[in-house]
Amino acid sequence: MNSTDLISVIIPTYNRAILIKRSAESVLNQTYKNLELIIVDDGSTDNTKEVVDSLKDNRIVYIKQENQGAGAARNKGIDIAKGEYIAFQDSDDVWHLDKLEKQINVLKQNNADIVFCKQITFGNLRKKILPKHFKEGFLEKRMLPIGFLLQGVCGKAQIFKHNLFNIKLQTSEDFEIMLRIHQNYSIYCIDEPLFDYHVQKDSISADKEKMSKDLETVLRKNKDLIKKHSLYLEVLATQFLTYISKIKDNHRKHELVNLIFSITNSNKTKFIYICHKFHLYEIRKLLYNSISIPLKKIISLFK
Repeated sequence: MNSTDLISVIIPTYNRAILIKRSAESVLNQTYKNLELIIVDDGSTDNTKEVVDSLKDNRIVYIKQENQGAGAARNKGIDIAKGEYIAFQDSDDVWHLDKLEKQINVLKQNNADIVFCKQITFGNLRKKILPKHFKEGFLEKRMLPIGFLLQGVCGKAQIFKHNLFNIKLQTSEDFEIMLRIHQNYSIYCIDEPLFDYHVQKDSISADKEKMSKDLETVLRKNKDLIKKHSLYLEVLATQFLTYISKIKDNHRKHELVNLIFSITNSNKTKFIYICHKFHLYEIRKLLYNSISIPLKKIISLFK
């Protein structure tokens, strides 16, 4: 492997033997060939190693560790990465074949520190191109870096070596690390989907209560920092409300709704509109009971 412009691709995996081959091959078959693929097996008990061995590619580095979570696995990959650049992939997703080539070209042409792309999200028998709110170009400092996934991120290795993942988080680690990085480095959006994101039934992202708990941790720790970002706070509110709408404890719902109020500085009418727009009817009812403005009037205010 040529050390110049080498990209280290890191895949954390846990008991995904049935999926890891497809994911890894989408990396190995990239039009951009100068890469190493670091697969960090986070304590799998299935035949993940045998599947990886069957790929027979000398660019693969396979490491197995005791189960510590995806954040710790990514940090291990970052530690041993030899590339000038680092990109992240998950064991159940598929990159488009020209993803890395397009990203490294855009990164160099624009002198960016990090680039990310959009994804085609497959779930609930539908597919969407997300995130919708970012357009081509650099993120302004007042933009909140929320909604894009690690699988679409590629950037200078030294940035990640000095900004490791928070291993206490099982979810929301992508938002938390990009929030930190965004303060000191430039991030460029490629307005094109370059990978397929598959939501699995056993995916950690399917556990909305766990997602709400981890996102709450990030919000409370970074409250003042998040308040500085005036763009896309509504996206954060919508995501958080979606998670907490799945919580059964109404007292807990009230507590978390008040947290997002305090961060976004939004009033209840704006939140009722957001809940109506995204069909979060339980949260809408929770808020609507405390005001006397007709729902039609609220909707008209924000259209």
